[in-house]
Formats: sequence, structure tokens, C-alpha cells
Amino acid sequence: MPEKFIKDRMQKYSSLVFKTSLIGKPTAVFCGAEGNKFLFSNENKAVVTWSPSPLQNLFPSSIMASTGHDTKRMRKVFTAFFKPESLSRCVGTMDVVTKQYLQTEWENRREVKVFPRVKNYTFSLACSLFTSIEDPIYISKLATEFNVVLKGIISFPLNFPGTRYYQAIRETDRLRKELRVLIEQRKDGLSKRPSSPKHDLFWCMLTTADENGQFMTVNEVLDNILALLMGGHDTTNCAINFPYEVPS
Repeated sequence: MPEKFIKDRMQKYSSLVFKTSLIGKPTAVFCGAEGNKFLFSNENKAVVTWSPSPLQNLFPSSIMASTGHDTKRMRKVFTAFFKPESLSRCVGTMDVVTKQYLQTEWENRREVKVFPRVKNYTFSLACSLFTSIEDPIYISKLATEFNVVLKGIISFPLNFPGTRYYQAIRETDRLRKELRVLIEQRKDGLSKRPSSPKHDLFWCMLTTADENGQFMTVNEVLDNILALLMGGHDTTNCAINFPYEVPS
């Protein structure tokens, strides 16, 4: 379990920071509020954004493989996405999706397995907010494909037929082809009906320019959406389900 891995090393080495190896890379793990404050207040100064090579290979044009200029551009996109008027729309979408999910997956059940259901819920919410995909059948299909990618990311990065990493690369390519169709449709819709766009993350990525007036390419939009949906598929769910101790 991740919490045991962290706790064991905090007890053995330090409760503030310790060195270990993650995905074959030497890694310093900061623990607690002070460590997080140091990291977030020193980006592009003492530290830079970095992701392991398996992630960079899968999403080469995403924020996971970017530093400096590209990171700043994504911050502009997030700023546009999290404007007060955009957040009000997000809250409405979250309310609708949550109520529907509770009715279909939780009501009138004697037993509920929280982890898989919250995993599906957070991914459905991410699809709706980021790409306006709301068809439950299609979302279920995407979730299955993303699960293959996730298993490949945390496996040994050997790109050889039969390995999980090889399957993850192939699945990522299929996801790109599917989402590329949605992006082209969205771009066509923006050119024909610019006054009534869908205000999701797709829209923010396609319409937010950097300081030089350059917009994100289709490949950059694809890789960033895939990376963010990956977060919606797994990391948010893990945070929601992560055990914690209530202070006595």
C-alpha cells in the first residue's frame, strides 16, 4: 500500500524528506506542509516540473513532459477554465452527474464497493467537465482503455509485444485517434458558431493563446487532455479513498 511505503521510510529515515527510487529513478520525497510549500514556491527556481520517462513517452506534448514556457501556457488555460463564471457551470455539471451517479450506482444497494464506483464517478465527471463527453456507454469504454494505459505506466517500461507498457502505448494511440475526431469537430464548431461554444477544457485549450499569440496544436491538446483524464481516472479517486486518521 502507498501509505505503508511512505510511513515505513519516514520512520526509517526522516519525517520531513527521504530519498528512494520510484519507477527506476532516484527520487526525493517531501513530507508535510513545509515540503509542499518549498516545492510549489520554487518552481522553475530550485525545482522544475518533471515526469518519469514512461509518462513522457506516452504523452510527449503534455504538461507532464514540459517545463518553462509550456507550463506557463497551461496555467493560462487553467486560469481561463477556472474563471468564476466557468466554475459556476462546473458546479452545475458536478451536481447533475453526482445525482445521476448516486441514483444508478448507490441507491437501493445493500452493499457498495466504494473504490471502483468512486473511480468510475471521478472519471465520468472528468469526461464531462474536460470534454463534454456524457454518454455513459462511451465513458465506460474510455475508462476500460485508460485502465490499460494506467497499468502500463506503473509497469516495467519495456516496449515489446506482450508487455503491459507495449499495450499501454497501443491503447494511447487508439485514444488519440478517437479524441482527435472530437477535437476536429469542436474546431469546426468554433469556426461556424463562435458565439455558442461549449465551455469545457477542450474549448479553453483551443481558444487560449500564449504571449506570442500562438495556440496549442492538436497534438498538444490531445496529450494534455489524455494526461488530465488520466488524473481524473486514478489520482483523484485515490485521494478520495485514501485512509486518514481523525485527530482524537
